[in-house]
Amino acid sequence: MTNNGRSAWFVGVLLLMVYLIFAMTIYLLPPQI
Repeated sequence: MTNNGRSAWFVGVLLLMVYLIFAMTIYLLPPQI
């Protein structure tokens, strides 16, 4: 394992952060419909 493990871990954490920010935005913002 050269750089694949760390790269995959970084991508996973980045996706998790993006998902959390997206969920918080949806939760905090009032529904427009």
